[in-house]
Amino acid sequence: PPPSAYIDVTTQVKRAGVERFGINLAQNNYYDSHQLTKELLHRNPGFEGLLYQSVVRLGPGATATSAIEDAPYTQWPSGFWNGATYEIIWSSGSAKGRTGTVTASLAPLRQSAPNDPNGSAQGTTYVFSDNDAAHTASDGDYMVLRKSITGDSGGGAAFTSWSVTASGGGTVTTESADLPPSTVGLQCARLTADTVGQQAGVTGQFDTTTGFMRLNGQFRVAFRAKGVGGNNRVMVTVRRGSATPYLSQTVQLTTSWADYTLPFSAAESTTVSGAVSVAFSPVSQSAVLLDDVSVRQTDGSVTNPTEFRDDVVDAIKGLNPRLLRWFTFQDLGDSLDNVLAPLFARRRSGYSVYSTNENNLIPGLHEYLVLCEHVGADPWYMMPPSFSPQEAANLMEYLGGDSQTTTYGSLRAQRGHATPWTSVFNRIYLEFSNENWNNTAYRGGAISIATPCGVRADELFAQVKASPVYSSQKFRCVLGGQAANPNLDLNLHNASSQHDIFTLAPYIASRIDDFETGGQLDIEKLFGPLFAEPEWWSLNPSPTSAPMAQVYTSFQSSSRPVPLSVYEVSMHTNSGAITQVGVDAFVPSVGGAIAVAGHMLKMLEELDCRDQNFFSLAGASYSWTASDNTARTSPMWGATIDMGRTNRKRPHYYAQRLLNDALSGDLMVTTQSGDNPTWSINNQNRITFSNAHYIQSYAFINGTQHSLVVFNYHRTSALDVRFTGTNAPTGTVTMQRLTSTNITDNNETSAVVAPTTETLNAFDASQNLSLPPFSMTLLQWTQ
Repeated sequence: PPPSAYIDVTTQVKRAGVERFGINLAQNNYYDSHQLTKELLHRNPGFEGLLYQSVVRLGPGATATSAIEDAPYTQWPSGFWNGATYEIIWSSGSAKGRTGTVTASLAPLRQSAPNDPNGSAQGTTYVFSDNDAAHTASDGDYMVLRKSITGDSGGGAAFTSWSVTASGGGTVTTESADLPPSTVGLQCARLTADTVGQQAGVTGQFDTTTGFMRLNGQFRVAFRAKGVGGNNRVMVTVRRGSATPYLSQTVQLTTSWADYTLPFSAAESTTVSGAVSVAFSPVSQSAVLLDDVSVRQTDGSVTNPTEFRDDVVDAIKGLNPRLLRWFTFQDLGDSLDNVLAPLFARRRSGYSVYSTNENNLIPGLHEYLVLCEHVGADPWYMMPPSFSPQEAANLMEYLGGDSQTTTYGSLRAQRGHATPWTSVFNRIYLEFSNENWNNTAYRGGAISIATPCGVRADELFAQVKASPVYSSQKFRCVLGGQAANPNLDLNLHNASSQHDIFTLAPYIASRIDDFETGGQLDIEKLFGPLFAEPEWWSLNPSPTSAPMAQVYTSFQSSSRPVPLSVYEVSMHTNSGAITQVGVDAFVPSVGGAIAVAGHMLKMLEELDCRDQNFFSLAGASYSWTASDNTARTSPMWGATIDMGRTNRKRPHYYAQRLLNDALSGDLMVTTQSGDNPTWSINNQNRITFSNAHYIQSYAFINGTQHSLVVFNYHRTSALDVRFTGTNAPTGTVTMQRLTSTNITDNNETSAVVAPTTETLNAFDASQNLSLPPFSMTLLQWTQ
């Protein structure tokens, strides 16, 4: 027989007190697997306005009454920021703390629109209402702009979030005076078609691509309305695609505001197609006011108290994450008061220099924390870079303030949770923004230069730690960097003195150029480098590689060492020459899932990365351009394929579940003798690594409960292992295993990959246990 590997499970503790990993909740939207909330028509159901808050870096040329952005990237037309408030939040000179009002903003002088001949080729020009020569902005200063937009422009009641129909003189406008009694909002929609030949209407849609959820059960449309002209009638319609409507009803309105509820039922198969449309239109020559539209299921689970759909909650519970990171790029332009507001009072929030609007409404912070409490996960919340220090203090009051004597503690109680959140969670993670380094993707919501970023983070974290509800055991202040840029990370770390954790996103398999032989996919070229990545990131001694190890080493030798954590990790194939066929075989594969899981455990073992978050719960596909300038889509990053149609999970979901089944207690040292086969990679898909190990193992002990995870990274051969040592498996052993027939197997079109479970009675550690190729095996027993 072939030689066996001997894995000795020692009594030596490598990392004490490890805990389960986490997952990113993902972006909420209306068109793919990110449709998370029970409120199905969630984009702007209260017809509220737009909050725009942006962080801009200033260049040279400022005066006592103006400043100019450092680059001409913005899509903001002249006048976009008129009336906004400004605050210079960091300055190399004397301008920090300067505040006031923008009286005029001028688009850059350039060839492409928006273009203003009175602007600067350097970037957007901001003219201030005040004149303060002593506090003139300097080159490289950072400024926050804040503006609320209402009325019939970007903040209009039906602007972009609803499709508007108007013809023959009919109109859809914003109403801000005649509002429902006791409303929490500031505006509603006025639909006028009270003359013969006029038409007007608004239509909201969800599930708008290939369909990621199904309507099965009892539902209702609820809304507030008032007749204000003609016959005061409104038609309400709900339908999938062009199929027979589930609801088509004319409602006779009163001339006073009233609440209306219209029930309907649906029983959709997995094959139905078309977006779900919810339409309101005046009929029989009528004019109406409309507000607070809600479309919800009424016969959902009675055990789900959250604002998130049953299928979403079930998917999270199935993973049993310790952390639930609230990733949403829209939050980068939000305010604390807005993110805590009830649904019908919440405004869309935008920040990006590449747009002038945001048409999605994110779930609120309160709703997110209720979800965390229900699924038993600690929250990881990102404070927007536009947050003020006062907002950071108010956030702490909301999280832990007394419900009777503090303003934001009272707000928490009004929202239905009198008990402080600090009494609910083991720890609360507060991260300063998301990917400040990524000034390309998040420009307008990022402070990309190390010193300004670290200093601003410190100002917010100082408020967190000065709060009377703060406890060093309860809160973690998190500062983020770029996994591929150790020098930037060290500069960020050294610029801050208040963060407790530094966080990175060490995605794997980002660029794939070497993937086939003779026009056919080459498994070894794809998965040889991929399976070497766990050790490459954490162990490779080359100075040009192992960025996570470089960051860890530099931080440990700094004047203030802090732990590393992982805010996001997954496959990230979105560049290179790889074909679409290759992407579809590689990214969602069982081999990819096993590689990511091994990467996470190796970072825990070697770099003490205890707080790690897979990215993400949802995510159908990502579009990108290959090196030959043709379009590709990567089936990433979601652990789920859908939540509510087939509820299929990707292999990544099952790998993460096995990790969380194992992670508890102390990570023990395991050593290997006997057969210890390796392979080497030389500059394939950016990876160079000598003697990567086919067999890798991780043991955990929590009291009498033992867990042992063993990987076989061989692409074609099964390998045998035996176990030795005081803590070797013994007695009745439960074995869970993730593998499949082919390394490229996935669940994209049918459920092919799933872990198996087997009970091994009277387990004999001295006998061979065969590990299938490309497999992840979890052994658990009581000892």
